Amino acid sequence: AARRNLRSAIIAPSLACLFMALTLALLRRELNARRVAEGHLALLLELGDLLQASRTLDEAYEVCRKYLPRFFEGSAGVLALLDTGGAVVTRASWGRSSSEHVPHGFAVDACWALRRGQPFASEAGDGGVRCAHVGAPGADALCLPLAAHGEQIGALSISSPPGTAAKLRTLAESVGEQVSLALGNLILREELKAQSIRDPLTGLFNRRYTEETLERELKGAARSKAPVGVLMIDVDHFKRVNDTHGHDGGDLVLKAIADVLRARTRGHDVVSRLGGEELLVILPGASLEAAEEKAEALRAAIAKLELSHRGRRIEVTASFGVSAFPEHGSHGAELTRAADQALYTAKRTGRDRVVTAAAPATATALSLN
Repeated sequence: AARRNLRSAIIAPSLACLFMALTLALLRRELNARRVAEGHLALLLELGDLLQASRTLDEAYEVCRKYLPRFFEGSAGVLALLDTGGAVVTRASWGRSSSEHVPHGFAVDACWALRRGQPFASEAGDGGVRCAHVGAPGADALCLPLAAHGEQIGALSISSPPGTAAKLRTLAESVGEQVSLALGNLILREELKAQSIRDPLTGLFNRRYTEETLERELKGAARSKAPVGVLMIDVDHFKRVNDTHGHDGGDLVLKAIADVLRARTRGHDVVSRLGGEELLVILPGASLEAAEEKAEALRAAIAKLELSHRGRRIEVTASFGVSAFPEHGSHGAELTRAADQALYTAKRTGRDRVVTAAAPATATALSLN
């Protein structure tokens, strides 16, 4: 009895201490988990605020580059969005990219999450199905489709140490929801903006945007004493094209010429469709001579187009009128009027040519000196 009492006196406190130690360990783990969750929540709110405050997609991509690694420490990942051509293009990445062999993006069919429209995970070394765009099977992989306004917009792909994909899923879904909502709103905003300033057929800028931009460029040129070139363009015999090949043929011609103008002008040049077959190009920083050279190069490129519609060849040429600041005026209306008069001369004297506007007889054009 004494021995039993002694054993009880020794074992009972030991068990109590063990129980207390286990309880403290569980509490500590719970507190750590709660602390981590609170940290993620605060970080998630911060991410959401910055994304909502972003004015452009590029700003939002930069926010994602800085914040996503903070959610998934020790992992690598890619944020990729669908482009207009249907490809998935990488917009932000961190760590050793989980798609190193396709750093610029991947095809939609390469991602099971995008195919199925729901998260897809694969564990390291399990020999199961894996997305074709993720790296070697030595790590867990988790892909989540991103959707906004009822449409898929991209995917979030995370490559993490073995045995961690399942633990990351809830957090990744929360981050993905925040990112997709903000990016979806920005995409929609940019689409609406593009619709308000772009011609729907050619994708060129429309008349209203062009008129506002020309005045703005001229004000800046006057301050910096820089030239601005203006090209007025008209497709030759466009009515004949429509009558012969139908409006589909006419649309084909306009799109082809728009492609030529975009490909052979600088990124800060403004290429516009004013209406019908009338086009205009603003060349900031281009002198009258440089504008003439550009017009001749564009005219020659258009004349070399080889177009056909329903098996019938379409011959395409265009006439150009050229004006420039300060030689032909200091306001947009003056420059476009001078270029339009030169264009009329080009069409009247044979078409498929470049004519430069005459200097105004009584103009008080601003001097660059």
